[in-house]
Amino acid sequence: MRWLFVADLVMDSVIERPRYPKPKASTGDGSPNIIAAWGGAAWDHQNQVMYISGGGHGDAHECETGIYALNAAQLQFKRVVDRAPLDMVQSWDYAQGKIVPQSMANSSNMPLRHGVPASIHTYDGLVWIPPGLPGAGSVAGGLFYPGNARSIVNLDRAQYATAHWFNPLKDSANWSYCTAFLDGSAIYGPHDSFAHFKFDLNATEATDWSPQSLGQLKFNAFSSSTALPYANRAWTLLRERREQVSLFGNATGIRVRHGQALDAKANNWTSYHDRLSLSSSDGAHLDFNPTSLADDGVLANAGMHYDPARSCLWVQSNAENGPLYRIDGLDGNNWRVSKQLGPAALLGHPHGTWGRFRLARLGGADVALRLSSTTDPVQVLRLA
Repeated sequence: MRWLFVADLVMDSVIERPRYPKPKASTGDGSPNIIAAWGGAAWDHQNQVMYISGGGHGDAHECETGIYALNAAQLQFKRVVDRAPLDMVQSWDYAQGKIVPQSMANSSNMPLRHGVPASIHTYDGLVWIPPGLPGAGSVAGGLFYPGNARSIVNLDRAQYATAHWFNPLKDSANWSYCTAFLDGSAIYGPHDSFAHFKFDLNATEATDWSPQSLGQLKFNAFSSSTALPYANRAWTLLRERREQVSLFGNATGIRVRHGQALDAKANNWTSYHDRLSLSSSDGAHLDFNPTSLADDGVLANAGMHYDPARSCLWVQSNAENGPLYRIDGLDGNNWRVSKQLGPAALLGHPHGTWGRFRLARLGGADVALRLSSTTDPVQVLRLA
């Protein structure tokens, strides 16, 4: 096994020109930060399409709201949603306590003037929504965009629903290192380890932006006396198992069986947390340590995807020439790590992968896809 570049398959080719500036510098091309600034991706597991969007917070412009699709079967990029015009920018001025029509480096993630959420670091917060759910298109489905100004994007019409936004002086929450996942007709996610939110797609709610914002948000919907570390860790969703896992510390981790908790209508998820330990015959489990999992470490926010066909996890190091790991034994609480011989990442990424490492079926073979920047080709690896 080894990673290969797909010649000429570069996301930069579908990003609009002229390029928007970085608001911190008011000049230069901010588009590489769609990915470089903690930009994430959602995965359409039905059609094998990766949806990428992000940047913001002063690294990419607030109006850099384009959504880009990587179709795994066709090995093609496509721009699904155009970016917002620059004159749509606005900000919340904390000193004045009001909205101002100018860029303030997106510190509070205001909706733009036409109601579209401003570009932010998306982390693991982008979620693909299948057709048939509110806000989703009947063919391509939808996309949940995270942040204080969250929204649903109809991917068929390339339109954002009315932004679900609250006044940041009253109702904002810390969305740094955010994650989210879909279960049934609601989107859930932890932030700050203990606080959990529920975003019900079947409801609407009056917010500071609109009396009929799509989705109803509830913070602290579930309590737990056991944290699920989300910063300084490797995290992934095991969608088919309705579980999630965080690996952190010295070869340790936590699994949350959120599907069982939701089915039981549990308000406290403590008993649905399992403490995990890692072991190996080749010493590979020792690579999962506080240094490698610290912020911007070689395994922090690394590419990590559940493989239901093999009942294992694949984990790709962030470092250039970093190894690929396979983790087995997921039914128990002692998971076995093995370092795969041969494959090594062609490019590094200091800020992690955030959903841009995915498994797909291509030409009758199981492959891994890895997207590390807007300007470098997509990387593929045929799995043994």
